[in-house]
Amino acid sequence: MVVLSVPAEVSVILLDIEGTTTPIAFVKDILFPYVKENVKEYLKTHWEEEECQQDVNLLRKQPEEDSHLDGAVPIPAASGNGADDPHWMIQAVVDNVYWQRGCRCGGEAGQRGVN
Repeated sequence: MVVLSVPAEVSVILLDIEGTTTPIAFVKDILFPYVKENVKEYLKTHWEEEECQQDVNLLRKQPEEDSHLDGAVPIPAASGNGADDPHWMIQAVVDNVYWQRGCRCGGEAGQRGVN
């Protein structure tokens, strides 16, 4: 058995649960709606944090991998000069997350600009 120390600021550890510890319906009916309702506010709150930007960079790569799928929603790269509008960038991330949710679950694909 391996024991790992967890930093004090960590309050939640989320494991891959889809179909393993709970029914897949939990992911579709509970987790996805939670993300849909909270992703924009989360991004607004944490946008300047390094961890959030790392996550956004990973999301930027996903449309490249999904380019063969219809309607993939890219997230533009930041210019690096500070001129990027955070509201526009956050909306691009939200659109991407909504597309991924719809594409992978068979519904709501291509929903752009959903609040």
